[in-house]
Amino acid sequence: MSKGDHRHRVLLGEREYDRTLHDPRFAAVLARAFSVNYDYDVPYLGGYSQDGARIYVDRDTPAEAMRGKRLYQLRPQGLVSGIVVHERWEKTALRAWRWSYREAHELATHAEHVHVRDVLKMDPAEYEEVWRPIIRAAEKKLNAQGVQLPPDLDRTPYQS
Repeated sequence: MSKGDHRHRVLLGEREYDRTLHDPRFAAVLARAFSVNYDYDVPYLGGYSQDGARIYVDRDTPAEAMRGKRLYQLRPQGLVSGIVVHERWEKTALRAWRWSYREAHELATHAEHVHVRDVLKMDPAEYEEVWRPIIRAAEKKLNAQGVQLPPDLDRTPYQS
């Protein structure tokens, strides 16, 4: 969920997303093996290890969420796949292209929304709405006492 001129971000996201699909260096980094870990507190819900080998999802992420009259499966095989896509693409853009966090985040958000539409068969706005209260709860962990962050968490997103 990013701020700014929505139409400009969508066009930039589409252009850069298409570019990544034809970049063998980007594809090679994105194809590297990784694991998903739910054992730690992760501010903003998702993150990645410094080496990109692990995607971290906040341990308090519920298995499902009720929004209105609809129950959404979140993890392990549900909507969390969009978070994993986002974190993988973001870390790949940082590593393969040495982009700034902001640029990498925009590309990752676009890739996440493509995944949401094409794989999860869901409107990205609805998807974002399901995650909004869960992300807000995880945000509070950024400066909280007693949180257990992953020891190798890449802190680049928190410095931006």
